[in-house]
Amino acid sequence: MVFRVVQCCSCGLVQVTGAVKVFKCKRCGRSNQVSKSKVFFRHVNPLRARDACAWIKQEKEL
Repeated sequence: MVFRVVQCCSCGLVQVTGAVKVFKCKRCGRSNQVSKSKVFFRHVNPLRARDACAWIKQEKEL
């Protein structure tokens, strides 16, 4: 299984998902296609994906 750090097309939330085709945003609840969303990072280790997600969110705040 590959975990991805993706961005919601509607609200811009950056989150980790294990979805292959469609993921549901944790903030706005909208379903997004992985292929149409911005994918920042991919990894088989969920902890690495989580750390990358936290780093990306921190960088976006600056």
